[in-house]
Amino acid sequence: ENSKVTVSLERTATTATVSITDQGVGIASEELERIMARFEQGSSSAASRRMSSGLGLSIAQQILKSHESTIEVESIE
Repeated sequence: ENSKVTVSLERTATTATVSITDQGVGIASEELERIMARFEQGSSSAASRRMSSGLGLSIAQQILKSHESTIEVESIE
């Protein structure tokens, strides 16, 4: 699908926040708690149609933790 993805950066003297926003189908609120788990995939119809290992967010979280940083996910259904 043709969906817009926006990447933005906010910096302060001690922090940086990278935000990635898309116009996808969203993630159900009950799935947000486990979305960072390895091999976890959303149950939306778009997620079930594409090939995915379910590792992307888990890997990103581990990289950020190793740099004493965090990752957060917000979704609007």
